[in-house]
Amino acid sequence: MRTRDDPKRHPYHETCDPHFPGQCWWCGRPKDEHEKGGESMAQPDIVFKHGRCSAAVFSKEVTRGEKTFQVHSVSFQKRYLDKNGEWQTASYLDVNDLPKATLVLSKAYDYLTSGGHREEESEE
Repeated sequence: MRTRDDPKRHPYHETCDPHFPGQCWWCGRPKDEHEKGGESMAQPDIVFKHGRCSAAVFSKEVTRGEKTFQVHSVSFQKRYLDKNGEWQTASYLDVNDLPKATLVLSKAYDYLTSGGHREEESEE
């Protein structure tokens, strides 16, 4: 589980996941690609991983009229090595991936509904 303050988290890559050498542990792109042109990708608040499945929780501030509020979303992906040995992202799940997907998505749901994200913010 990676959190907002974890130094291993995207996009800095000081110590990337050993399963993704030279690549972003989250999206699989080359490490230096995120910083090109000074652009910064949205960073997950926390990532839950099990096997090849991962779920990242994102939050953003939205303003409508004079009201400002937080909107949360979850991004799910399954990673695999293709025949050329390069990491790819799949939109399908094998039978053995279903429990892993259920687990990481359930953890993301629990994090959002149990107030885990509020507790993390109050510690800072």
